[in-house]
Amino acid sequence: MYPSTEQLRYLKSIALGLIVIVTPLVLVVALLNYGFSSWHLKQILNTVEKTEAILVDYNERVIFTSTGKPNCFRSGRIVGRVYCGTEIDLWVKNVVVPAALSAKEKSEVEDFFFSSTQPFPFGGEFNQTIAVYARHLKAWGKYLEELSVCQTIDCYDKNTQKENDITISFKIAEREFYSVIPKPDLVGSKKRIEKIFKDETLWGNGEVPGFLT
Repeated sequence: MYPSTEQLRYLKSIALGLIVIVTPLVLVVALLNYGFSSWHLKQILNTVEKTEAILVDYNERVIFTSTGKPNCFRSGRIVGRVYCGTEIDLWVKNVVVPAALSAKEKSEVEDFFFSSTQPFPFGGEFNQTIAVYARHLKAWGKYLEELSVCQTIDCYDKNTQKENDITISFKIAEREFYSVIPKPDLVGSKKRIEKIFKDETLWGNGEVPGFLT
């Protein structure tokens, strides 16, 4: 038995009523999701930028350059103490160790708060992003901890040349951040992410810290 014309009109009116009610609700939820997602990513990127600045600063502090004299090196790019021969061990003690300890302490503070981030509401898509970047920070922490106890250039060279998780975790984090950019990207998250991963100066771009020719 088919519904009558009157019944069809009634069902149609109910359907139209539901559309009128549901459509605005869907739009509101979508706008809230977009707004909170953009806000959450902004806060996450704020912390990432602070942390990367700490790590970039460390790398700048431990650069040493050739002076043109045999077996003599300068701490820093232009101005800094010159170390010759076995004095290079003093560079490790006086420059690398303090820089590593300082960077380790500062990055661990940021790592604690970053890893504790709970993006709510509408922020579940960032849980993996947070976990991936936290892995990158922990790889840095392990590296800096090993350097902070070095007393010789041999120890420094050993730790800078051996395999670690910094490179792979950095690359994974980069892809993960790009995957959570809200669309449309009205707040410029992509540009911030590009700059963060372009500015990484230790292993992120394939370079090993230390000697600068």
